[in-house]
Amino acid sequence: MDLAELLRLNKLWTPVYPYLARHVQEVLPPEAKEILELGPFSGGITWALAEVLPYAFFTIGEERQGVRDWLEEESRKRGGF
Repeated sequence: MDLAELLRLNKLWTPVYPYLARHVQEVLPPEAKEILELGPFSGGITWALAEVLPYAFFTIGEERQGVRDWLEEESRKRGGF
């Protein structure tokens, strides 16, 4: 999946991410402070989780440099990194 496809999918899933984040929050142990996201939709769920878990530290695993660059830039825009 290239960056354009990732951006399209993240935009498509944007309305769903807050619901997913609340569900993940419900099943996470309360002491969870470090969260790793892996997968082709990297970014969207992490940013939604950051809204409901502001105390947590997030790491996104991504092998494609172009996607990593975008994730870093987008994270900075959202106040992270």
